[in-house]
Amino acid sequence: MKIEVQHPYDWESTLAFFARRAITEVELVADGAYSRAFEIDGEQGWFRVHWDDGLIVETTNDRVIPHVRRMFDADVDPSMIAEYLSRDTWLAPLIRQRPGLRVPKGWNAFEVTMRAIYGQQVTVRAGVQAVSALASAAGDELRIDGAPTGLTRVFPRPSQVNADCVACVRGPRARAETVLAVARLADGRPEFTGDELRTIKGVGDWTVGYVAMRGFGDRDAFPSKDVVLLKALARQAVDASPRALLERAENWRPFRAYAALHLWASES
Repeated sequence: MKIEVQHPYDWESTLAFFARRAITEVELVADGAYSRAFEIDGEQGWFRVHWDDGLIVETTNDRVIPHVRRMFDADVDPSMIAEYLSRDTWLAPLIRQRPGLRVPKGWNAFEVTMRAIYGQQVTVRAGVQAVSALASAAGDELRIDGAPTGLTRVFPRPSQVNADCVACVRGPRARAETVLAVARLADGRPEFTGDELRTIKGVGDWTVGYVAMRGFGDRDAFPSKDVVLLKALARQAVDASPRALLERAENWRPFRAYAALHLWASES
């Protein structure tokens, strides 16, 4: 089926974002398309998305379509957001360079939180390797025929993330304890909030901001302590502190998440 979107849509940037963060066995970016294994209410499936003047979706289960719309940020007016953010002289040339840039989302807030915890203070690649190891240790095998080659596993449910599988992922003990605490929270409260996340030791402002952006779909979320965002600010101002970045970002409300994506893209 085809999901219509408002143009412009920066498909290449969206696909590249997913490609850099693809979880081995669970996600795949190949031949100009994104593919993923999934589970909805105990039923496994897979989908594949490519671009042809809209999002073209091939799937084993149409119940995944709302997830695809959300992941690919299909329901926004990019021209309105671009016009609003272009009032800032710092952002204006970045928006001209990448019109129609979207905020790619994760499958759900739990998966995005796992990505954020394993991605703290490491490279994107190292974070992906860690969360891929978790998926390999805890996730169910994909038992659906016809899936794109390379999709063999579904990302684990919170109830599947236990001490044994977390021990398979290299890293400090404190991080493992944070992962287990988040799994317990998400198992009991699938629709957990940022405030609930903050109560967990090892979860800070950056993690909550990242999860709000890519997990909760908050268009105004902004991880002000992000290293790449601070690096971008350092090219523009003498004061490159999180405080200074937050002050500048006040001008970008209520679309700070889109500003963050443009700044990330400018530094990639």
